[in-house]
Amino acid sequence: VSQSRYDSWVYTDRGIIKAPELTLEDKVWDGNKFQKVLDVFTEDNREFYEVKTSSGYTIKSVGNHLHYTQRGFVDTVSLKVGDELFVSVQDKESDLACYQIVEIPKFKNDRNPVKVSHIAIDEDIAFTLGWFTGDGCFTKGDNRVRFVGSYEKGQDSLNKIRSIYSKYCVVPSIQRRGPVIELCVASKGIRYMFEQVEIMKKAHEKSIPEIIMKSPRSVQCAYLRGLFSSDGSFSSNAPRITSTSSSLLSDVQVLLASLGIKSSWGKMSNAHVGRDGYDRKDIYQLYLRRSTAQRFVSIIGFEGYKKELSEEWARNYILSKNTEHSEKIVSIKQIEYQTCYGATVEGSLYSVNGLITHNTSHAIGMNMIGAILDEANFFQTGAQDPNKSVVEYSKISQMYSAVLNRGRSRFKAYSIVTGK
Repeated sequence: VSQSRYDSWVYTDRGIIKAPELTLEDKVWDGNKFQKVLDVFTEDNREFYEVKTSSGYTIKSVGNHLHYTQRGFVDTVSLKVGDELFVSVQDKESDLACYQIVEIPKFKNDRNPVKVSHIAIDEDIAFTLGWFTGDGCFTKGDNRVRFVGSYEKGQDSLNKIRSIYSKYCVVPSIQRRGPVIELCVASKGIRYMFEQVEIMKKAHEKSIPEIIMKSPRSVQCAYLRGLFSSDGSFSSNAPRITSTSSSLLSDVQVLLASLGIKSSWGKMSNAHVGRDGYDRKDIYQLYLRRSTAQRFVSIIGFEGYKKELSEEWARNYILSKNTEHSEKIVSIKQIEYQTCYGATVEGSLYSVNGLITHNTSHAIGMNMIGAILDEANFFQTGAQDPNKSVVEYSKISQMYSAVLNRGRSRFKAYSIVTGK
Protein backbone atom coordinates (compact mmCIF):
# COMPACT_ATOMS: atom_id res chain seq x y z
CA VAL A 1 0.00 0.00 0.00
CA SER A 2 1.21 3.51 -0.74
CA GLN A 3 0.62 5.48 2.42
CA SER A 4 1.49 8.79 4.05
CA ARG A 5 3.69 8.59 7.11
CA TYR A 6 1.56 9.90 9.95
CA ASP A 7 -1.93 8.78 8.96
CA SER A 8 -1.53 5.07 8.33
CA TRP A 9 -1.93 2.32 10.92
CA VAL A 10 -0.99 -1.12 9.61
CA TYR A 11 -2.18 -4.32 11.36
CA THR A 12 0.81 -6.61 11.95
CA ASP A 13 1.72 -9.66 14.01
CA ARG A 14 3.58 -7.38 16.46
CA GLY A 15 0.73 -4.93 16.96
CA ILE A 16 -0.63 -1.94 15.08
CA ILE A 17 2.24 0.14 13.73
CA LYS A 18 2.82 3.15 11.50
CA ALA A 19 3.60 2.46 7.84
CA PRO A 20 7.29 3.60 8.00
CA GLU A 21 7.98 0.99 10.71
CA LEU A 22 7.16 -2.00 8.48
CA THR A 23 10.09 -4.38 7.95
CA LEU A 24 10.68 -7.56 5.99
CA GLU A 25 10.35 -9.50 9.25
CA ASP A 26 6.74 -8.40 9.74
CA LYS A 27 3.52 -10.14 8.82
CA VAL A 28 0.41 -8.11 8.02
CA TRP A 29 -3.29 -8.90 8.38
CA ASP A 30 -5.16 -9.45 5.09
CA GLY A 31 -8.65 -9.82 6.54
CA ASN A 32 -8.27 -13.55 7.19
CA LYS A 33 -4.69 -14.26 8.28
CA PHE A 34 -1.24 -12.75 8.68
CA GLN A 35 0.84 -12.57 5.49
CA LYS A 36 4.59 -12.02 5.02
CA VAL A 37 5.99 -8.64 3.96
CA LEU A 38 8.09 -9.21 0.85
CA ASP A 39 9.34 -5.69 0.12
CA VAL A 40 9.25 -2.16 1.54
CA PHE A 41 10.23 1.12 -0.12
CA THR A 42 9.76 4.89 -0.04
CA GLU A 43 9.19 7.52 -2.72
CA ASP A 44 9.53 11.24 -2.06
CA ASN A 45 7.20 14.02 -3.13
CA ARG A 46 4.21 11.97 -4.28
CA GLU A 47 0.75 13.42 -4.78
CA PHE A 48 -1.77 12.03 -2.28
CA TYR A 49 -5.54 11.63 -2.12
CA GLU A 50 -7.70 11.25 0.96
CA VAL A 51 -10.56 8.76 0.67
CA LYS A 52 -13.21 8.74 3.39
CA THR A 53 -16.16 6.37 3.96
CA SER A 54 -19.59 6.96 5.45
CA SER A 55 -18.48 5.66 8.88
CA GLY A 56 -15.33 7.76 8.98
CA TYR A 57 -12.75 5.18 7.87
CA THR A 58 -10.05 7.11 6.02
CA ILE A 59 -7.12 6.12 3.88
CA LYS A 60 -4.56 8.39 2.23
CA SER A 61 -2.80 7.01 -0.83
CA VAL A 62 -1.18 7.94 -4.13
CA GLY A 63 -3.16 8.16 -7.34
CA ASN A 64 -2.15 4.80 -8.81
CA HIS A 65 -2.67 2.81 -5.63
CA LEU A 66 -5.20 -0.05 -5.93
CA HIS A 67 -8.19 -0.35 -3.61
CA TYR A 68 -10.35 -3.41 -3.02
CA THR A 69 -13.90 -2.39 -4.02
CA GLN A 70 -17.23 -3.97 -4.96
CA ARG A 71 -16.27 -3.57 -8.63
CA GLY A 72 -12.83 -5.11 -8.26
CA PHE A 73 -9.45 -3.45 -7.81
CA VAL A 74 -9.66 0.24 -8.65
CA ASP A 75 -6.87 2.82 -8.48
CA THR A 76 -7.33 5.94 -6.38
CA VAL A 77 -7.89 8.39 -9.25
CA SER A 78 -10.60 6.13 -10.70
CA LEU A 79 -12.56 5.78 -7.45
CA LYS A 80 -15.98 7.42 -7.31
CA VAL A 81 -18.21 8.60 -4.50
CA GLY A 82 -20.56 5.68 -3.84
CA ASP A 83 -17.95 3.00 -4.49
CA GLU A 84 -17.68 0.50 -1.65
CA LEU A 85 -14.49 -0.30 0.24
CA PHE A 86 -14.20 -3.19 2.67
CA VAL A 87 -13.52 -2.90 6.39
CA SER A 88 -11.31 -5.55 7.94
CA VAL A 89 -12.68 -6.47 11.34
CA GLN A 90 -9.85 -8.51 12.81
CA ASP A 91 -10.55 -11.48 15.09
CA LYS A 92 -6.99 -12.79 15.60
CA GLU A 93 -4.56 -11.37 18.13
CA SER A 94 -1.12 -10.16 17.05
CA ASP A 95 1.23 -13.06 17.78
CA LEU A 96 4.34 -11.08 18.76
CA ALA A 97 2.84 -8.11 20.61
CA CYS A 98 4.26 -7.80 24.12
CA TYR A 99 4.21 -5.46 27.11
CA GLN A 100 5.99 -2.20 26.39
CA ILE A 101 8.50 -1.03 29.02
CA VAL A 102 9.23 2.52 30.17
CA GLU A 103 12.51 2.98 32.04
CA ILE A 104 12.19 5.38 34.98
CA PRO A 105 15.32 7.37 35.89
CA LYS A 106 16.14 8.63 39.39
CA PHE A 107 15.15 12.25 39.97
CA LYS A 108 16.73 14.63 42.44
CA ASN A 109 14.52 16.28 45.02
CA ASP A 110 11.60 13.97 44.21
CA ARG A 111 9.47 13.80 47.34
CA ASN A 112 7.52 10.88 45.95
CA PRO A 113 10.01 8.70 44.03
CA VAL A 114 8.92 5.68 42.04
CA LYS A 115 9.92 2.47 43.80
CA VAL A 116 10.96 0.60 40.63
CA SER A 117 13.45 1.21 37.80
CA HIS A 118 10.91 0.55 35.06
CA ILE A 119 7.15 0.30 34.56
CA ALA A 120 5.50 -2.20 32.24
CA ILE A 121 2.50 -0.86 30.33
CA ASP A 122 0.26 -3.70 31.48
CA GLU A 123 -3.52 -3.90 31.76
CA ASP A 124 -3.67 -1.83 34.97
CA ILE A 125 -1.48 1.00 33.69
CA ALA A 126 -3.29 0.93 30.33
CA PHE A 127 -6.64 1.40 32.10
CA THR A 128 -5.29 4.51 33.85
CA LEU A 129 -3.91 5.86 30.56
CA GLY A 130 -7.30 5.39 28.94
CA TRP A 131 -9.01 7.19 31.81
CA PHE A 132 -6.47 10.02 31.60
CA THR A 133 -7.10 10.37 27.84
CA GLY A 134 -10.79 10.79 28.56
CA ASP A 135 -10.81 12.72 31.84
CA GLY A 136 -7.28 13.60 32.87
CA CYS A 137 -5.43 16.88 33.12
CA PHE A 138 -1.97 18.29 33.77
CA THR A 139 -0.22 21.62 34.19
CA LYS A 140 2.95 22.45 32.29
CA GLY A 141 5.96 22.53 34.59
CA ASP A 142 4.09 20.66 37.35
CA ASN A 143 4.95 17.15 38.57
CA ARG A 144 1.33 16.20 39.16
CA VAL A 145 -0.90 14.01 37.00
CA ARG A 146 -4.64 14.35 37.68
CA PHE A 147 -7.58 12.02 37.06
CA VAL A 148 -11.13 13.41 37.26
CA GLY A 149 -14.44 11.64 37.85
CA SER A 150 -18.00 12.20 39.03
CA TYR A 151 -18.32 12.52 42.80
CA GLU A 152 -21.56 10.51 42.82
CA LYS A 153 -20.63 7.80 40.30
CA GLY A 154 -16.88 7.83 39.71
CA GLN A 155 -15.41 7.10 43.12
CA ASP A 156 -15.02 3.34 42.64
CA SER A 157 -13.04 3.79 39.43
CA LEU A 158 -10.78 6.46 40.88
CA ASN A 159 -10.14 4.30 43.93
CA LYS A 160 -9.04 1.56 41.53
CA ILE A 161 -6.59 3.98 39.87
CA ARG A 162 -5.40 5.04 43.32
CA SER A 163 -4.61 1.45 44.28
CA ILE A 164 -2.71 0.90 41.03
CA TYR A 165 -0.33 3.83 41.57
CA SER A 166 0.04 3.04 45.26
CA LYS A 167 2.21 0.11 44.14
CA TYR A 168 4.71 2.48 42.55
CA CYS A 169 4.80 5.54 44.82
CA VAL A 170 3.11 7.19 47.81
CA VAL A 171 -0.67 6.77 47.89
CA PRO A 172 -2.22 9.41 45.57
CA SER A 173 -4.50 12.01 47.13
CA ILE A 174 -8.21 12.41 46.38
CA GLN A 175 -10.11 15.69 46.73
CA ARG A 176 -13.69 16.69 46.07
CA ARG A 177 -14.20 19.75 43.89
CA GLY A 178 -17.92 20.39 43.74
CA PRO A 179 -19.67 17.72 41.66
CA VAL A 180 -16.37 16.01 40.73
CA ILE A 181 -13.52 14.36 42.53
CA GLU A 182 -9.88 14.64 41.53
CA LEU A 183 -7.18 12.07 42.09
CA CYS A 184 -3.67 13.52 42.05
CA VAL A 185 -0.45 11.52 41.53
CA ALA A 186 2.42 13.81 42.53
CA SER A 187 5.59 12.07 41.36
CA LYS A 188 8.32 13.07 38.92
CA GLY A 189 8.71 9.43 37.91
CA ILE A 190 5.04 8.92 37.07
CA ARG A 191 4.93 12.25 35.28
CA TYR A 192 8.00 11.16 33.30
CA MET A 193 6.25 7.91 32.30
CA PHE A 194 3.25 9.87 31.01
CA GLU A 195 5.55 12.10 28.99
CA GLN A 196 7.37 9.11 27.48
CA VAL A 197 4.05 7.53 26.51
CA GLU A 198 3.22 10.84 24.77
CA ILE A 199 -0.24 11.07 26.25
CA MET A 200 -0.04 14.58 27.72
CA LYS A 201 -1.64 16.57 24.91
CA LYS A 202 -4.19 19.34 24.53
CA ALA A 203 -7.79 18.21 24.12
CA HIS A 204 -7.99 18.78 20.35
CA GLU A 205 -4.59 17.10 19.80
CA LYS A 206 -5.27 13.85 21.65
CA SER A 207 -4.58 10.47 20.06
CA ILE A 208 -4.03 6.90 21.19
CA PRO A 209 -0.36 6.46 22.19
CA GLU A 210 1.64 4.31 19.77
CA ILE A 211 2.80 2.26 22.75
CA ILE A 212 -0.82 1.13 23.24
CA MET A 213 -1.30 0.28 19.57
CA LYS A 214 1.75 -2.00 19.73
CA SER A 215 0.65 -3.72 22.94
CA PRO A 216 -1.13 -7.09 23.39
CA ARG A 217 -4.88 -7.21 22.89
CA SER A 218 -5.59 -7.37 26.65
CA VAL A 219 -3.70 -4.09 27.14
CA GLN A 220 -5.53 -2.42 24.26
CA CYS A 221 -8.87 -3.52 25.70
CA ALA A 222 -7.93 -2.18 29.13
CA TYR A 223 -7.02 1.19 27.61
CA LEU A 224 -10.35 1.40 25.79
CA ARG A 225 -12.17 0.34 28.96
CA GLY A 226 -10.59 3.25 30.80
CA LEU A 227 -11.40 5.66 27.97
CA PHE A 228 -15.05 4.62 27.62
CA SER A 229 -15.53 4.47 31.40
CA SER A 230 -14.26 8.02 31.88
CA ASP A 231 -15.47 9.81 28.78
CA GLY A 232 -18.02 7.47 27.21
CA SER A 233 -21.78 7.84 27.43
CA PHE A 234 -24.99 6.11 26.42
CA SER A 235 -26.98 8.13 23.92
CA SER A 236 -29.60 6.69 21.56
CA ASN A 237 -29.07 3.41 23.40
CA ALA A 238 -25.47 2.90 22.27
CA PRO A 239 -22.03 3.65 23.78
CA ARG A 240 -20.30 6.66 22.29
CA ILE A 241 -17.45 9.08 22.86
CA THR A 242 -17.43 12.80 22.14
CA SER A 243 -14.18 14.70 21.57
CA THR A 244 -12.67 17.79 19.98
CA SER A 245 -9.91 15.55 18.61
CA SER A 246 -10.65 13.89 15.28
CA SER A 247 -7.34 12.03 15.45
CA LEU A 248 -8.34 10.40 18.75
CA LEU A 249 -11.64 9.09 17.38
CA SER A 250 -9.97 7.93 14.18
CA ASP A 251 -7.44 5.98 16.26
CA VAL A 252 -10.21 4.53 18.43
CA GLN A 253 -12.05 3.37 15.32
CA VAL A 254 -8.91 1.65 13.96
CA LEU A 255 -8.19 -0.02 17.29
CA LEU A 256 -11.80 -1.19 17.69
CA ALA A 257 -11.74 -2.71 14.20
CA SER A 258 -8.57 -4.61 15.10
CA LEU A 259 -10.54 -6.08 18.03
CA GLY A 260 -13.45 -7.15 15.82
CA ILE A 261 -15.71 -4.18 16.64
CA LYS A 262 -17.09 -1.83 14.02
CA SER A 263 -17.88 1.80 14.77
CA SER A 264 -18.74 5.09 13.10
CA TRP A 265 -17.58 8.62 13.78
CA GLY A 266 -17.98 12.10 12.35
CA LYS A 267 -18.35 15.79 13.08
CA MET A 268 -21.24 16.87 15.31
CA SER A 269 -21.04 20.64 14.90
CA ASN A 270 -19.00 23.37 13.28
CA ALA A 271 -16.55 25.60 15.10
CA HIS A 272 -18.18 28.64 16.60
CA VAL A 273 -17.63 31.34 19.19
CA GLY A 274 -19.44 30.83 22.48
CA ARG A 275 -21.18 33.46 24.57
CA ASP A 276 -18.01 33.90 26.60
CA GLY A 277 -16.15 34.98 23.46
CA TYR A 278 -13.86 31.94 23.26
CA ASP A 279 -13.56 29.87 20.09
CA ARG A 280 -15.16 26.47 20.25
CA LYS A 281 -13.40 23.66 18.42
CA ASP A 282 -15.13 21.26 16.08
CA ILE A 283 -16.84 18.50 18.04
CA TYR A 284 -16.73 14.86 16.89
CA GLN A 285 -18.54 11.77 18.07
CA LEU A 286 -17.87 8.04 17.73
CA TYR A 287 -20.53 5.41 18.40
CA LEU A 288 -20.56 1.63 18.25
CA ARG A 289 -22.56 -0.45 15.83
CA ARG A 290 -25.28 -2.42 17.56
CA SER A 291 -24.23 -5.63 15.80
CA THR A 292 -21.00 -5.60 17.84
CA ALA A 293 -22.67 -4.98 21.21
CA GLN A 294 -21.96 -8.32 22.83
CA ARG A 295 -18.35 -8.41 21.61
CA PHE A 296 -17.66 -4.94 22.97
CA VAL A 297 -19.05 -5.82 26.39
CA SER A 298 -17.29 -9.19 26.53
CA ILE A 299 -13.75 -8.01 25.71
CA ILE A 300 -13.81 -4.29 26.66
CA GLY A 301 -16.85 -3.20 28.64
CA PHE A 302 -16.99 -0.50 31.30
CA GLU A 303 -15.99 0.07 34.91
CA GLY A 304 -18.30 1.47 37.54
CA TYR A 305 -21.96 2.33 37.08
CA LYS A 306 -21.73 2.22 33.26
CA LYS A 307 -20.95 -1.50 33.36
CA GLU A 308 -24.53 -2.49 34.15
CA LEU A 309 -25.90 -0.15 31.49
CA SER A 310 -23.62 -1.63 28.84
CA GLU A 311 -24.51 -5.22 29.75
CA GLU A 312 -28.22 -4.44 29.48
CA TRP A 313 -27.61 -2.75 26.13
CA ALA A 314 -25.67 -5.76 24.81
CA ARG A 315 -28.36 -8.25 25.75
CA ASN A 316 -30.72 -6.61 23.26
CA TYR A 317 -28.55 -7.35 20.24
CA ILE A 318 -27.02 -10.38 18.57
CA LEU A 319 -23.27 -10.60 18.04
CA SER A 320 -22.39 -10.10 14.40
CA LYS A 321 -20.11 -12.81 13.00
CA ASN A 322 -19.22 -10.88 9.85
CA THR A 323 -15.49 -10.23 9.57
CA GLU A 324 -15.80 -7.99 6.53
CA HIS A 325 -18.18 -5.11 5.89
CA SER A 326 -18.59 -2.78 2.94
CA GLU A 327 -18.36 0.99 3.40
CA LYS A 328 -19.50 3.56 0.83
CA ILE A 329 -17.07 6.29 -0.12
CA VAL A 330 -18.44 9.74 0.67
CA SER A 331 -15.49 11.93 -0.30
CA ILE A 332 -12.30 11.83 -2.35
CA LYS A 333 -10.00 14.85 -2.29
CA GLN A 334 -6.54 15.65 -3.48
CA ILE A 335 -4.17 16.67 -0.68
CA GLU A 336 -0.56 17.78 -0.29
CA TYR A 337 2.52 16.04 -1.68
CA GLN A 338 4.11 13.66 0.82
CA THR A 339 6.61 10.85 1.13
CA CYS A 340 5.07 7.56 0.03
CA TYR A 341 5.70 4.43 2.12
CA GLY A 342 5.05 1.27 0.15
CA ALA A 343 5.07 -2.46 0.80
CA THR A 344 4.61 -5.69 -1.10
CA VAL A 345 2.97 -8.54 0.81
CA GLU A 346 2.32 -12.19 0.19
CA GLY A 347 -1.25 -12.62 -0.99
CA SER A 348 -1.51 -9.00 -2.23
CA LEU A 349 -3.98 -7.72 0.41
CA TYR A 350 -3.59 -6.22 3.88
CA SER A 351 -5.31 -3.87 6.31
CA VAL A 352 -4.53 -0.18 6.73
CA ASN A 353 -6.58 2.10 9.00
CA GLY A 354 -9.17 -0.65 9.21
CA LEU A 355 -9.65 -0.93 5.42
CA ILE A 356 -8.58 -3.83 3.21
CA THR A 357 -6.27 -2.59 0.47
CA HIS A 358 -3.94 -3.94 -2.21
CA ASN A 359 -0.18 -4.01 -2.75
CA THR A 360 1.50 -0.92 -4.12
CA SER A 361 1.60 -0.32 -7.84
CA HIS A 362 5.39 -0.70 -7.52
CA ALA A 363 4.77 -4.26 -6.40
CA ILE A 364 2.47 -4.86 -9.33
CA GLY A 365 4.76 -3.18 -11.78
CA MET A 366 8.06 -4.75 -10.81
CA ASN A 367 7.18 -8.08 -9.24
CA MET A 368 3.86 -9.23 -10.62
CA ILE A 369 3.89 -8.16 -14.27
CA GLY A 370 6.98 -10.21 -15.08
CA ALA A 371 5.38 -13.30 -13.59
CA ILE A 372 2.10 -12.63 -15.38
CA LEU A 373 3.79 -12.08 -18.73
CA ASP A 374 5.83 -15.23 -18.25
CA GLU A 375 2.77 -17.26 -17.28
CA ALA A 376 0.93 -16.09 -20.37
CA ASN A 377 4.11 -16.33 -22.49
CA PHE A 378 3.08 -12.94 -23.79
CA PHE A 379 6.28 -10.85 -24.01
CA GLN A 380 6.47 -8.19 -26.68
CA THR A 381 5.67 -10.63 -29.50
CA GLY A 382 2.25 -11.40 -28.04
CA ALA A 383 2.81 -15.15 -28.38
CA GLN A 384 0.67 -17.34 -26.09
CA ASP A 385 0.88 -20.93 -24.96
CA PRO A 386 -2.56 -22.55 -25.58
CA ASN A 387 -1.91 -25.02 -22.73
CA LYS A 388 -1.67 -22.28 -20.14
CA SER A 389 -4.27 -19.97 -18.63
CA VAL A 390 -5.08 -16.99 -20.83
CA VAL A 391 -4.27 -13.66 -19.19
CA GLU A 392 -6.02 -10.76 -20.87
CA TYR A 393 -4.56 -7.31 -20.21
CA SER A 394 -6.11 -4.10 -21.43
CA LYS A 395 -3.38 -1.80 -22.71
CA ILE A 396 -0.67 -4.31 -21.82
CA SER A 397 1.89 -2.56 -24.00
CA GLN A 398 1.53 0.73 -22.12
CA MET A 399 1.97 -1.06 -18.80
CA TYR A 400 5.00 -2.99 -20.01
CA SER A 401 6.57 0.21 -21.32
CA ALA A 402 5.91 1.98 -18.02
CA VAL A 403 7.72 -0.74 -16.10
CA LEU A 404 10.73 -0.65 -18.39
CA ASN A 405 11.05 3.12 -18.63
CA ARG A 406 9.90 4.46 -15.27
CA GLY A 407 11.19 1.94 -12.71
CA ARG A 408 8.69 2.26 -9.91
CA SER A 409 5.93 2.83 -12.37
CA ARG A 410 3.18 5.42 -12.15
CA PHE A 411 0.81 3.57 -14.44
CA LYS A 412 -2.82 2.99 -13.55
CA ALA A 413 -4.18 -0.39 -12.59
CA TYR A 414 -5.92 -2.51 -15.20
CA SER A 415 -8.21 -5.45 -14.67
CA ILE A 416 -6.89 -8.97 -14.96
CA VAL A 417 -9.18 -11.70 -16.26
CA THR A 418 -8.07 -15.31 -16.02
CA GLY A 419 -9.73 -18.31 -17.60
CA LYS A 420 -9.13 -21.45 -19.61
